[in-house]
Amino acid sequence: MIALLASTAPGCVDGPAEIMIVLESDLAVPKDIEQVSIEIVTGGEVQFASDFPTAGDALQLPATLGVVVHDPTALVTFRATALKGGVPRVTRQAVTRATEGAVGMLRLPLSWFCDGVVCPGGEANPADLQTCHEGACVPAFVPPADLPDYAPEDVFGGGDGSGDGTCFSVTDCFALPVPRFLDAATCRSVGVRADLATAVQTEGDGVCNQQGCFVPLPASMLSTALAEDTSLALPTRICDRTGTTQALGVAQSTSCGPWAQPHPLCGPWAPTAGPALDPVAPVTLAAGQRHPQALVLHGEHVYWTNAGSGAADGEIKRTRREGGTPERLASDQIRPAGLTVIDPGGGDALRVAWLSEGERSIFSVPVGSGLDPLLLPRLLAEREGTRGALAQQGGRIHWTTSLGFVMALPVGGGAPEAFNLDAQDPTAIVAVADAVLWLDRTNRRIWARAGSNAPAPVVFTEGNAGILAADATHVYWTVPGTLGSTDGKVMRARWQGGNDGTTQEIAGGEDYPYAIAVGGAEVYWTTWGQGRIRSTLTGGGTPKTLATGEPHPMAISVDASHVYWLSAGTSGAAFADGALRRVSRGAQSVSP
Repeated sequence: MIALLASTAPGCVDGPAEIMIVLESDLAVPKDIEQVSIEIVTGGEVQFASDFPTAGDALQLPATLGVVVHDPTALVTFRATALKGGVPRVTRQAVTRATEGAVGMLRLPLSWFCDGVVCPGGEANPADLQTCHEGACVPAFVPPADLPDYAPEDVFGGGDGSGDGTCFSVTDCFALPVPRFLDAATCRSVGVRADLATAVQTEGDGVCNQQGCFVPLPASMLSTALAEDTSLALPTRICDRTGTTQALGVAQSTSCGPWAQPHPLCGPWAPTAGPALDPVAPVTLAAGQRHPQALVLHGEHVYWTNAGSGAADGEIKRTRREGGTPERLASDQIRPAGLTVIDPGGGDALRVAWLSEGERSIFSVPVGSGLDPLLLPRLLAEREGTRGALAQQGGRIHWTTSLGFVMALPVGGGAPEAFNLDAQDPTAIVAVADAVLWLDRTNRRIWARAGSNAPAPVVFTEGNAGILAADATHVYWTVPGTLGSTDGKVMRARWQGGNDGTTQEIAGGEDYPYAIAVGGAEVYWTTWGQGRIRSTLTGGGTPKTLATGEPHPMAISVDASHVYWLSAGTSGAAFADGALRRVSRGAQSVSP
């Protein structure tokens, strides 16, 4: 409770007037927003300013803040700003007066539609102030008569905010989303039903499940913008964003009615009852990616490449490990494939480096706060036949060429070194400890080079191996087999400390296993046959399925808590429906 504007004439009013601020959002906490800044201004003076939550607490939404106003004749400006990583995303403000003897409810929705919108006015006269509503700037003045009486059940889904109300589950309602055509030219979506929940599908904002990320449209928007021909007029802000891929389209639920007050969105941030977000379920971190190829984890972020259509429309991107709005680090690339992150230390900016198969070259750009996100990429090296993955080891970047070379380049720049490997066709490559290992596809053999030693053979793969992974003692690889059958395998062999050329099958009966990664005592891989994410112990055991239904999973990586992968997408969508996803390493098996 905040007391403002002590009256200059005590006793001249019947009683204090109160306004209850209601903070609510269609974004996910803390993925999209993690802090809200509140400011209350009257007479040109800031009467109250504070950030919520305080240190050590978690933001809860919806939330309320009571303000007692002792002078109901004064115009009061209420401003709420949602922040992520200290950066403002959404600002909502209102100007109004309090009513004597009443508790008026003032909603300040922190909506995705207003992300990045800055509205003018109000410097000289608060009555001229504007605020964002559904992506457009509108007058911020709210007549006191339009403030309903505050009732907690109107905020907390019929409850009082202690966990007894109900909420709207985006993850459940859009578990099987039905896409609706969005005409960006007219900003209309066709075929929308007024009786079903409708959402904008985003690249990474909103509440996410395995199918994608969704910002639901309020029922009030549907009722006012839906024509008789089921053509839904959407805020132009949505269509402005389609060009930047922040907004991917429109989807409808098959099971839920429209999202409406008083029900907030379900999530661990909501002080209401209702379906909880499953902490071990697969979740999308970035949707609508065009043929994603390779990924790497570094610091707080996941980095990946989008190959695009094969023309100069490839991209290098990153997002936080928990998801959020992806950052584009480079664009207009020709089939970018493998990548790595160079950390020079000493306060210098990170650099992300990638291999361009289209230009047969290695490029890099700096990454960091305050840097131009689309700097002209710097050419690090070029070589005919350059292809495949990048592997960073011992201060050098390694890659392979179709001409039979393994290349090494100092991360700080300089002349590349080529290992002339007669009669080899080196393809997959991986770095671990002080060594780099690669696959010779022609001779079906894995090689290793430790430090500056000469390359040495490790083991025969006894089959057409696919992708490599390695830990301090063993190298792991997939044998895809025939798509649609169960002759695929996951293999391993010792490469360090007593290698005798023996191979071990740690998983068999797989339908085209492809990408592979190792983390701790477990090894993880993808299969193209059923689009599955699988795991077993490094020494073998009963495999576990962590996710299924993934279209062409291309790359996989793992940290202490989660498994991350890229799905290339489907040919029917020209591979524009690729995605970056993750699942908890503790997920239970979802299918045999």
